[in-house]
Amino acid sequence: MARWKKALLVATAVVGAMFLVLFGGGALMDPHISLDIEKRLSSPPAVVFGFLDNQAGLDAWWSTGQADAAPGSPKMRVKKKSGPDQGQGLAVEFVDDEGRVLEKWLVVAADAPRSIVYDVDFAGTMSVKRTLTLAADGDGTRVSWQERGTIQRPALRWMKVLMPPQTILDNFDRALAALDRAARMR
Repeated sequence: MARWKKALLVATAVVGAMFLVLFGGGALMDPHISLDIEKRLSSPPAVVFGFLDNQAGLDAWWSTGQADAAPGSPKMRVKKKSGPDQGQGLAVEFVDDEGRVLEKWLVVAADAPRSIVYDVDFAGTMSVKRTLTLAADGDGTRVSWQERGTIQRPALRWMKVLMPPQTILDNFDRALAALDRAARMR
């Protein structure tokens, strides 16, 4: 057998094996996402909620969270996409410095100052329903963050291996800490 035929056969076998692992392995993984975290914030629910249901508040929250990012890290800003200026129906986009859309959030339900529900689209890779529930806790707020979704594409389910739940929960915790800082600065 000619050398080029052997190389082609080996390359085909490698690509086939990668395809089988990537898609076959992903198809065997649980597609569901279910994450929960709770944190106490120092401001009352009405103040905290002011950062959750409008573009300016969301942008202030995320800007506060990125203030400590490493130099050179891409920064996100929140832009209004459509809908009302506040509450149910508001759609915002999180864009980087180059204008690429990284996330899209749609407020599907808002019950100020108790809860807000977003449909979050992660640049077309997957979407989740994100619910933040706020309850008075002394002079502060107990926030419960609940994330539910399904990763439809089998190959993308490998994200659950590459980014384990604790890593994502740590991100949520940092986001809530930033929300707390933003609310205290108000």
